[in-house]
Amino acid sequence: QETLLHLAAENGDAGLVSFLLQQSFSQEWLHQGDSDGKIPLHRAVWLNPKPAVVSALIAAGTRVDTTNNYGYTALHWAAKHGHVESARQLLA
Repeated sequence: QETLLHLAAENGDAGLVSFLLQQSFSQEWLHQGDSDGKIPLHRAVWLNPKPAVVSALIAAGTRVDTTNNYGYTALHWAAKHGHVESARQLLA
């Protein structure tokens, strides 16, 4: 089930991500997988780099080792797309 947090993370909207993370439902959305099992953190490292969003999601307690339906973590995607700063954050 895709959430607004998935969309905000994918689009790199750090302000909306921060706002959503302050809401009571945020912990549920933080760990919610979409139809491919991608949590918002996966979407934050998809295509264009979004290190501010990655940082906010990690600070909120997202599990960086969560895999999607195909066994990929956010680190796999960050490395594939060459997002060095996001990869560093995921490894810290």
